[in-house]
Amino acid sequence: MRGCPAHSRSLNQLWPLIAILACLLGGCGTTAPLADHTLDPKLASIHTALENVVRACREDQNQDWYSGWTGNMWVNFRKGPARGLCYHWQSSVYEGVLPVVHDVGWEAGGMVINGDTYLEHHVVLVFDPTRIHYDEILETQAPRPVYVLDAWRRGEPDIFTLDDWLGHNTEIAKTAALETPTPVAELEINRATSAPGTDSQP
Repeated sequence: MRGCPAHSRSLNQLWPLIAILACLLGGCGTTAPLADHTLDPKLASIHTALENVVRACREDQNQDWYSGWTGNMWVNFRKGPARGLCYHWQSSVYEGVLPVVHDVGWEAGGMVINGDTYLEHHVVLVFDPTRIHYDEILETQAPRPVYVLDAWRRGEPDIFTLDDWLGHNTEIAKTAALETPTPVAELEINRATSAPGTDSQP
């Protein structure tokens, strides 16, 4: 779930080691149970929209999509157009589900944890504004009626409750910050044009 560098940085031969160490330290693994979206018709509609976004990314003929830590390495090292970093997924998911989110009367936003580190990770939040206000999400005690859409981790339409996704790691929770996802049109397509460690896309 966690463990996606937020921005394509100048990478070198140490990147695979960094990724592996981050995973071993718990950066990308999670035991959080998926939320049962079938219990709420509105959440079920949002899940369907999320499925459509993930399917569209997989079928994109203009660029290849990847996910997870292995996907990060492909995106940064391979030649040709590719996406799959966590903020790529966040932007595409946000724009893809937003019409349905509004149709069912809910709202959506973004969240980042571990900002400005190699464990930085971005996701989409959805919630019912009649039950909780956006600017109160991080201050409200559990259980919170907020859901995390995190397609980066497995490349699947995964939905978690915010509390399950954050788990019991209070240090991780302290790093969480709300944000507005970058519009898809403003995202750069990663293009690794040379061998790893020689000339990575900044």
